[in-house]
Amino acid sequence: MPAYPPGRRFLPGRNHAHSPPKRRSCGAGPDGPYSLFANYEFEARRMELKTQDLIVLLKVAAHPPRRWTYAELSAALSMSASETHASVRRAVECGLAVSHGRDGWQPVRPALLEFLLHGVKYVWPAALGPVKRGVPTSIGAEPLASQVNVASGDAPVWPHPDGTAKGPSISPLYRTAPDAALRDPDLHRLLALLDAVRCGRARERALAADMLSRELGGAHASE
Repeated sequence: MPAYPPGRRFLPGRNHAHSPPKRRSCGAGPDGPYSLFANYEFEARRMELKTQDLIVLLKVAAHPPRRWTYAELSAALSMSASETHASVRRAVECGLAVSHGRDGWQPVRPALLEFLLHGVKYVWPAALGPVKRGVPTSIGAEPLASQVNVASGDAPVWPHPDGTAKGPSISPLYRTAPDAALRDPDLHRLLALLDAVRCGRARERALAADMLSRELGGAHASE
């Protein structure tokens, strides 16, 4: 699968000459049951899932008791209300969130966890760039920072003018993620863990997967 840079739409190749193939249910494949991710991947292709959709999902997942209005989410994530609404619509349509009508919506936490652990690193991979000043992420931020020994200046950062650390740069999943993370330590934790899954070494990825599973309240299968 080709890589798509942060902030770009996840656009598959299309062939409109014929009707798209019908989606098979889990367990209908000739080679055995399909994973949950296989179905979410198919839906993501159809609905053009975007990186900001994950930011919206993780913001709400980080504060499970709270019910967010679109205006509150927009202000917290430095996004427009229309962007936030569109993110929620796409998340619902591809099975990463569920709508309760007038009672709002919420992430489908097992589905979100499945996609974070087994999909995001292929759809939106991350690569380390030149050393810059920025906001710590991955093994440079909690909860991994206290679990992994890393030399000073070796922990990844999101480039940011208000950053307090220097290290190899990594592009944030979405352009407003660093500012949103600085305002919300709980969101910062989830984004940092996701970055470790996207670009960390094997041990770091395993630790991040375990911690994401605990943060989102579900067990995950071994990769």
